Amino acid sequence: MFYDNGIPESEFLQIINYLIADGFLDPFYGEVKDPERQKRIDLKSEPIQIRLTFSGSMFFLNEGYKALKESEKFEKERISELERKTERNQSSLVFLTGVIAIGTFVAAFYYIIQLLKDCC
Repeated sequence: MFYDNGIPESEFLQIINYLIADGFLDPFYGEVKDPERQKRIDLKSEPIQIRLTFSGSMFFLNEGYKALKESEKFEKERISELERKTERNQSSLVFLTGVIAIGTFVAAFYYIIQLLKDCC
């Protein structure tokens, strides 16, 4: 029996099937063990039960797709911050490598001058 919740049946089925595909709901057709039939539901077929999975339960308790979007947003911000830090560190590393190269050149030049003084 279809429960009238104010949502058109086709949209309701899309929502239910989306939640099934994400693994948050589990359709159960009694003793039927056909995995292909378990993947999607059709309200016009024989009566079924829809069970909330453990993942679905945790998803519901953690505010569902809203929390998922916030988590994705936080992750993008974290990655952006890491990229900025990496670029800053890379720039510092290039600068310090240049300083070391100049220092090495000056030291080599100084020792060449010292060798020339000692030899001549």
